[in-house]
Amino acid sequence: MAALISGLTLLNTQLFNVSVRDYLPWVAVGFLTWGFVSSCLIEGSDTFIAATGMLRQAAIPMMVFVWRVLMRNLIYFAHNFVAIAAAAILLGFWKTVNVPFTLIGLALILANVSWAILLLGIISARFRDIPQIVTSMVQFVLFMTPVFWLPGNISRHRYILDFNPFYYLLDALRSPMIGAPLDHRTLPVLASAALIGWLTAFAVFTATRRRIVHFL
Repeated sequence: MAALISGLTLLNTQLFNVSVRDYLPWVAVGFLTWGFVSSCLIEGSDTFIAATGMLRQAAIPMMVFVWRVLMRNLIYFAHNFVAIAAAAILLGFWKTVNVPFTLIGLALILANVSWAILLLGIISARFRDIPQIVTSMVQFVLFMTPVFWLPGNISRHRYILDFNPFYYLLDALRSPMIGAPLDHRTLPVLASAALIGWLTAFAVFTATRRRIVHFL
């Protein structure tokens, strides 16, 4: 991860004509957040498929497997966060970290990826080509989301950001961590998405929970 971030920083600081001090925190926190979200979605598609043997042999609450995916990726996220903390100390941007909004942003990210794991896990158990579709879509969305590039470089086609939920997921954690102002839409959008997403996922889960094992 460190090598990739270093390479991107050396390249894109020249392309975007920005300083390393400004760009490194942007790409480091963005890449860390993106890695967590994308891994949750990709692995979430296999939530119940990967647990086929256990689900057929024991009456284990199915939500356990959702939390297992979430916690595993959260542990990886915490491990990689050490590198971000080191960069924050070396570059001095730790002084501008907004801790309360960072925690709020992380909570909203967790609230959204958890329902996505549940919903994708159910759909993938029924339609086995969904994991491959999710993987392809994640790769496509990566280039449409400001993980490496700067939103200010878009003068036209702002809908790429306005209607991109991943932009708000990144902004919720990255902006407070690097001392940048949050997009005023980020918190309302993510809070609304979490509410609607959980209502939808829970409704689907309630309707299919007894059939998930048969799908497998």
